[in-house]
Amino acid sequence: MCYVSYWGVKYTESFRDIIKDYSNVLYKVVLDPYGGSGGLIRIMLGFRKHVIYNDLNPIAYLIARYNIARNEEDIYEMRRCLIKVRSRLNEIADLYREYCPKCGTISDVAFRIHDDGAIVSYLKCGHTVDSSDVKLSKSLMPKWTQVELSYGDKSFLKAKRSLKLGDLFTGRGILVLSTLLEAISECPDAAKYVVISIIYLLSRMAFLPRTKDSVIIGGKKWRPSWALPAYWLPRRFIEYNPLDIIDTKLAMLNHCKASRYKIGSVDEVLRGNAHIAFINTDADNLPLPDESVDIVTDPPYPTDIQYGELYFMFAILLGISNYNETLMNELVVNRNRGFTITDYLNKLSNHMAELYRVTRKNALFILKDSRYTKDITSVIGKYFSIREERDVNVGKRRSRIGDYRSQYRYVVMFCDKSR
Repeated sequence: MCYVSYWGVKYTESFRDIIKDYSNVLYKVVLDPYGGSGGLIRIMLGFRKHVIYNDLNPIAYLIARYNIARNEEDIYEMRRCLIKVRSRLNEIADLYREYCPKCGTISDVAFRIHDDGAIVSYLKCGHTVDSSDVKLSKSLMPKWTQVELSYGDKSFLKAKRSLKLGDLFTGRGILVLSTLLEAISECPDAAKYVVISIIYLLSRMAFLPRTKDSVIIGGKKWRPSWALPAYWLPRRFIEYNPLDIIDTKLAMLNHCKASRYKIGSVDEVLRGNAHIAFINTDADNLPLPDESVDIVTDPPYPTDIQYGELYFMFAILLGISNYNETLMNELVVNRNRGFTITDYLNKLSNHMAELYRVTRKNALFILKDSRYTKDITSVIGKYFSIREERDVNVGKRRSRIGDYRSQYRYVVMFCDKSR
């Protein structure tokens, strides 16, 4: 519960030793302009650097803020809001109770498995029964269910044509999610952080491979996967009892500790009066003085993951109103919004010009090897002198359908501003 995962293809800790080799020559204040979940920032904090986190994506910003620097008040608010959600879900608990003919009594549902339209409820009494979903009338459909995953007349690159947000959830899931969102409407951002993973577990994207049946039936806990970095609706998925999800997360909060890092403004970090500052803006317009930081970052890969699209559903459900700006300004190739590799390289050049302005002397870039690596290196080389390169092979942390590589290759470049 003290950590929310983020879409990515690398395990940041794999670069710790290489970064450590350069850490002594990096300035005392380090910026990651493409911060993501904050993995590189955490490493630099461990090397006793003061750090500035930035990311255009407000969901990434939210995740990193609480993954890295949650305080006691954050933990208190998480618990308070989860208790509020738990109380509200009690009002619709009957959605997760069914009659067991073998026991002759009503039993709570542990989970349901949806398999190509057929639904089986696994009851806490130990038996299974055939089940069905809840059919909702149009009058009961919340407005958010009609939001299309599209750029006007073109669908998201990572979504089927005409897919709507409501299509990502069962009828029962829509009722639960609507109740949950109403319950947290007056809670602070800590509550929004705490429900990100709950929203996913309530969705139809909680993919359940058939090979995991024995683990589920045997009563062992197993976390389903979002098997593709896309809005993919598998034929077979698991529907959890949301009350059990909340109870599990409340129990996990008892072991959640506050961070020792002090959050401050950019000026406070530059003066050494705070450990970390968080900013949420485009990397071509950073609110930093000239030559005030060194850089440690991994620029967004041109075509790999559509972060803006993948977190769109969380942004809409959590009421983040400026998310369309994120979608249209994200540094990633996307033919459906008309952003080509040429656009990517031009925008990256603008970013590098800004990074050159704020960099004191040194910059460390981590690039995932791809057919565009030479192009990206060329853009970086316009502004920074590449002093050293190292190749790193990093094992995958999770498998993805259609991508069966066991590891990825990266290029780590140590650069400076000397021309």
